[in-house]
Amino acid sequence: MKIKAIDRVEKNLKDSIVIAADKSRIKEIKENYPEIAKYIESEYFDGDKEVRFSIPLLNDGKRVKYILMALKEDISEEELLEEFGKTAKEFSSDKAKSVFIDLSLLSFIGNTEKALAVLKGLAHGSYCFNKFFTEKSVEEADEILIYSNGKISENVIENSVAINESILLAKKLVDEPANIMNPRAIARAAEESLKNSPVETIVYGLEEIENLGMALFLSVAKGAEEEPRLIVMKYMGDPDSKEITGLIGKGLTYDTGGYSLKPTNYMVSMKSDMGGAAAVIGAMNLIAYEKPKKNIIGIVATCENRISGGAYLPGDILKSMNGKTVEIGNTDAEGRLTLADAMTYAIRKEGATKLVDICTLTGACVAALGEEYAGVVTKEDELWDKVSEAAKLSLDACWRLPINKRIIDSNKSKLADLTNIGGQPGCETAAAFVGEFSENLPWIHFDIAGTALVEKEKDYLRPGATGFGVHLLSELVKIL
Repeated sequence: MKIKAIDRVEKNLKDSIVIAADKSRIKEIKENYPEIAKYIESEYFDGDKEVRFSIPLLNDGKRVKYILMALKEDISEEELLEEFGKTAKEFSSDKAKSVFIDLSLLSFIGNTEKALAVLKGLAHGSYCFNKFFTEKSVEEADEILIYSNGKISENVIENSVAINESILLAKKLVDEPANIMNPRAIARAAEESLKNSPVETIVYGLEEIENLGMALFLSVAKGAEEEPRLIVMKYMGDPDSKEITGLIGKGLTYDTGGYSLKPTNYMVSMKSDMGGAAAVIGAMNLIAYEKPKKNIIGIVATCENRISGGAYLPGDILKSMNGKTVEIGNTDAEGRLTLADAMTYAIRKEGATKLVDICTLTGACVAALGEEYAGVVTKEDELWDKVSEAAKLSLDACWRLPINKRIIDSNKSKLADLTNIGGQPGCETAAAFVGEFSENLPWIHFDIAGTALVEKEKDYLRPGATGFGVHLLSELVKIL
């Protein structure tokens, strides 16, 4: 799908025409769209209501759907995301291949944040993962032409395209089934997407991972025939600085739970257990485009958690890459094990000085925050303030969860340094386990178990992957 800015009203041969205006300026539409003047005079658009109204008409012998939107002048970015997502879902459900969108009568559209929210909404609502349907009921438009009478700069359009393409990459990685998106495939996707960029991508195989001493990661992987991969993506935008931010994404391309087997209804959606990895790969693509004067390392330890004669067991005691020993209380608490070794790699092999991990880690986070918010754990108020700032720009909603000595101590084992199942509250104790491997560096933890993939349709999203975290991480690294 191409989104392009144009400098004129363009109606010819379009499948859908979207006209959005301040609710007080609806009647100004008539000058450029006399064919719908009588509808504007109707009760639907009396200048006092916020409404959406669709009108199928013949235009030069072609059936065209006009979608009219009357919006309040003080509409928020979140509301714009939803409104334009709904609009895009409508024209993509109509299989419109060419869409013209007139934003020239929106007083606020020159505001960069609001313009980006509109363009993100259009991209989210247009997206549909339909590759496995023989007959497709929904299709993305080939082109979306944007007219704003010069209010939206070309730079904003270009930035929005980069943001949306990076989010789209993450969505596709998550939506692919696990028989296709395995560790080799996600490593290839990272390499392919970054091959002509300033990001250096290195992929380590089984023998190299063994030589690194990543025993926690390897224990999760050893029940699967599919070998693990360690993906390292390096962007050095400030070579004179020793500050390096490590972005660590959980990369379980499928999670059965291992011998602590999940029930089938919980297992079906486990292709999304690499949502954190997808967010990091997408974010590294966006960082490659934006080229901030920062040093950023993306790390993904990717594998499958399956059952076999060689799979790890509850009760096993393992030694991590940083030397701490871990008693396995539950083989379905595997993500924190892979993150622990990946974090150690980021610190000891790549020199990371600040750490951000992002993961679909706990059902407890879904129970607490649903599909609306990502859970965030950090020990430092200053870091939480920066998360809040980045989340406001990216529109990725976050909620801070507590961490204290009691929560940290709940991960202590009677037989080893740590246990991987610290009990309740589950999202906080899981985060605290990962934090044990931060080596007292500044650290932020995102649990996106509820937000990486949605089961129910939202105003601006169809069921499936959301791309949550891609834009959030790219904004966050600029201010860390």
